Amino acid sequence: MTIPAEVKCLRCQNVMANLGQVSLVTGGHSAGAKLLFGQFAEMNEKPWPVDVYACSECLHVELFYVKSDK
Repeated sequence: MTIPAEVKCLRCQNVMANLGQVSLVTGGHSAGAKLLFGQFAEMNEKPWPVDVYACSECLHVELFYVKSDK
């Protein structure tokens, strides 16, 4: 699936604004693990690149996964 040139809001059908690409990280560890292991506690976490679209009318947000060609 490709993202269309014009993304419409699912709620109000307004054209959504592209806010750009961000890295989404899920999960996380407790503060104790972060304190003991530092950055090693998050070593296996891989960020997901997503395109963010927002509706200026109803403030709905849509995320689209950016598939890498690797």
